[in-house]
Parts: sequence; C-alpha cells; structure tokens
Amino acid sequence: MDGSGNTNNIFCKPVGSLAPATVAPTRVGSPEVTPGILRVKQLLNQIHEKLGNENYIELTVDHLADDVIVVQRHHPDDHKGVVFVVRTAFWTDKNDSPELPVLTISGRITQLHVAATLSVNEEQKARYTEDKSKITGFKGDLLLQETLAAYATHAEGDGATTLAFHHLPQATVLVFATEPGPSAQKAHEGLYEVYKQLDAAVAEVTLVDAQYLLYSCEEEEKDVSKGARGAYAVPGHGPMVYAGLTGPVALLDEARAAPEWQGNNI
Repeated sequence: MDGSGNTNNIFCKPVGSLAPATVAPTRVGSPEVTPGILRVKQLLNQIHEKLGNENYIELTVDHLADDVIVVQRHHPDDHKGVVFVVRTAFWTDKNDSPELPVLTISGRITQLHVAATLSVNEEQKARYTEDKSKITGFKGDLLLQETLAAYATHAEGDGATTLAFHHLPQATVLVFATEPGPSAQKAHEGLYEVYKQLDAAVAEVTLVDAQYLLYSCEEEEKDVSKGARGAYAVPGHGPMVYAGLTGPVALLDEARAAPEWQGNNI
C-alpha cells in the first residue's frame, strides 16, 4: 500500500458494478478525483478478463492521430462490442484539444465503463526528485468523469454513432460498450439463420467442389459455361479476381478497410 492508500493488487481488490451512465447529459458535473492510476488499471484488467471469458475474440486497432489509439473488441455472434479510446502521454508538449477526425462506431453506445484522465499539475512536477537507485515518477491525480460529454459530443445515426472530440487531454482513457441498432440487429439475425443451414447445404460438397465454389477464376468459369459467363464486374471497380465466392469476399474486405466505411456493418 502506498502513502495514498492504494493497494497494488489489481486482480483481487473488489470494485463495484459497472453501472450504465448517461452518454450525453445536459450538464457536466465536476470529476471525481482519486490518487494514481490503480483504480482504472484494476477496471481495465477486469474488463479484458470478462471480454475474454465471454468470447469477444475479434479485435481491430486504429490510429486517430499519432498519439490517439482506438481499440475495438467485438463479439462474433451478437455483434456487441467494447471500444477503448486512449490518448498517450509520450510527448508532453501536445495540446489538450487536438484536431481529431470524427470517430464512427458501429451501432449505439449502451454503457460507459471508464472515462478518466491522469493529471499532473505544476506543483506536483516541482516536488519531483530523481532517485538513481529506483524508478520514480510524478504523483498525479486521476480525474474520473461520469459521462463522455466532458470529452466529446455524440450523435446516433442509421446504424452508427459518431463522436466528435472537443477535449481529449493526454493520459486519457475512455471505455464504452456498444450494440447493433435495430435494423442491423435484424439483419444479423437473418444472416445467423442462413448460417445455421449451411451444414446441411454443404454436407455433400467435396474438396474439388469447394475449390471451384471458392476460387473459380474468369477463364475457368468461361470454360465451364462455354463462354456464357465470367467473373462479376462491379461498376467503378472492374471485374473481380475470382468468379467464385472469394471474389466478393475479397471486395468486401477491401471496402471494410476504406476510411469512408469505418464503423459500418459490411
């Protein structure tokens, strides 16, 4: 235990439940202040452990800026997610309100887990003394917010939520849960019903058949159809590499990676 009462045991120390929080209140109250980072570090470890146990196995990492990282953990079945937005503090000369692109999140925000900033004031910096025998650092205060409104304004659209950051200091971490909107949820349920029927549909497909279904190319398709058909051509893109199922799959992978499609369910 340190002089501020923090116990360095992030796995065993009990915490309260992660209750839902209002995402965009009309008024932002004063943040709760606690010493050090252990309270949030404990929560982050518990969240990651919970997500691993509950099969949130898909993960994407994006950079909004050179010091702003967005990590999304996604559940492949119900398409719920947890988003981590972190602004690092490797460069202390950065301003607290950087010009960041709007962050688009698939679905809607349902719960705020963490909204916190580690703050070190000038008085704390002045009290710092170097110790050549061990690693030391500044003593800081953790500012805990109850809402995202202290950092960003948000808007829910058709199947997606946008976050426009107006204040994102260094050493800030935001963690919130998401779920698909009603239309996306209905589409996911329909796809899942189709998926459940795939076992019966492909039960008699041989490896040779599977290779043709997946990787048939332009010339193979023309040969089989006696020149009647080839690979699909997409307007503005051109013909697909494969006439088989891998053709549209590769195209969708390319579309998902495009900035204008980030946060959309494709």
